[in-house]
Amino acid sequence: MAMICSLLGGYEVMLDKYKLKTPMGHMFRVQSEALAIAVATEWDSQREFIKKPTMHLVSNLLFTTLS
Repeated sequence: MAMICSLLGGYEVMLDKYKLKTPMGHMFRVQSEALAIAVATEWDSQREFIKKPTMHLVSNLLFTTLS
């Protein structure tokens, strides 16, 4: 289950006990709580297997921008 953590200057998404990172290994941190919630929700929609093509917000927008 994904959850968000509020930190100084932004929000991070936690997957189980691990902080979400970009494909380049950078910490995933956004300034918008609504965006962090949307990302956590998108991760929670994944079931047995992660299907990147169905993760439009994470794969296409955020990881490209943050990396």
